[in-house]
Amino acid sequence: MFIESRCSLEDTAQLDLRFDASPTGETYLSKQRAGYPFHVGRLLQCEEPACPQASVIVQSSSGGIFENDRLHQRFETGAYSAVQVTTAAATIVHTMTAGRATSNVYIEAHRHARFDYVPQPVILFPHAVFSSAIDVMLHPGAVVFVLDAYLSHDPGGRETAFGHLETCLTIRDSEGRLRARDRFTIEGQLTGRLGLGGIAQPWRSHGGLLVLTLDGDADAIARSMNRVFQNEGLDYSMVYAGAAELPGSCGAFARVLAHDGQSLQKTLRLALSAARQNVGGANLPSLNKSSRELAQEKTC
Repeated sequence: MFIESRCSLEDTAQLDLRFDASPTGETYLSKQRAGYPFHVGRLLQCEEPACPQASVIVQSSSGGIFENDRLHQRFETGAYSAVQVTTAAATIVHTMTAGRATSNVYIEAHRHARFDYVPQPVILFPHAVFSSAIDVMLHPGAVVFVLDAYLSHDPGGRETAFGHLETCLTIRDSEGRLRARDRFTIEGQLTGRLGLGGIAQPWRSHGGLLVLTLDGDADAIARSMNRVFQNEGLDYSMVYAGAAELPGSCGAFARVLAHDGQSLQKTLRLALSAARQNVGGANLPSLNKSSRELAQEKTC
């Protein structure tokens, strides 16, 4: 059964970050609260094509996610700011005996903001029971990328399956109206040894890329990702992928199944690059306003 656990603005989050645009158009970290197990360093410069210039790497001091962990993260991007948030490494969900672990991520992108949430994959160890909820609130003109990927692995080499995985991705507009929701639940023992499921065969790796906007051409974004899947010489014995528009006129969604983590990450990165180029990553929101306009908005 799904656990409906939304990380709202009123919830206490172990990691709480807000980004804003300065009068000169540069994005800065305007609010920061990082408690155990999270650690955040200074803003870095992202050098990936069409990536927001400001970038933050979230690190964990816990060595992964353990039984009964309850993790909450909250990210806000102010008007015309643009930032990428990623993680330093893949996150391990360790073996569990009776309990479960949950992760809740809340993202709010204000007017004409750009937020790229592209963490490294989650690795499910044997008997891991994990629930993940990502809630996104989109304001007019905002663009949000969300990367959500899972691998299964048995470090003992016995190919023991994980226990249970639940994920829920929810998109709402600034009025609180539900635009789209994607969720699934998988029982490890029902998908074959180490498999994450599939129509015809088990897959060890699963991922999704959401490109969220209320104003962009969702069909064009989906087509750009599908062109990559068709034209980049992917090995379809190793990867199964496709992209389509989301309901609620809120963007596009690419889903990828793969036999291994390397194939999964390569395919998702190709889709991410194509989508970034399509939404005009070279003209990031924080650079579309003049210094005078931004300064005026700061004083209103």
